[in-house]
Amino acid sequence: IYDWFDIKKYKNFEFIAEGAYGIVYKAQETSLNEYVAIKKGEQGKNILDKCSLFDIFNEISVIQNLKNEKCAVKLFDYGVDDQSYYII
Repeated sequence: IYDWFDIKKYKNFEFIAEGAYGIVYKAQETSLNEYVAIKKGEQGKNILDKCSLFDIFNEISVIQNLKNEKCAVKLFDYGVDDQSYYII
């Protein structure tokens, strides 16, 4: 259903940390053979769960707006699947 994002592009996941908004992994991007950090968050399971889509896209927007700052991380990729969202 989400053809433009494929988490299978990343391999060798190593747990780094877990926080209130998700889990962070170190992983290897397969085509470039480059290591990246992947933040994985869970989507709500039912209609009563907090909708986090606004928070996710707000975070992506902030990272994108800071792309020329030396102190900011580089936004490599992002997407969703049936259960989770990812910021790479």
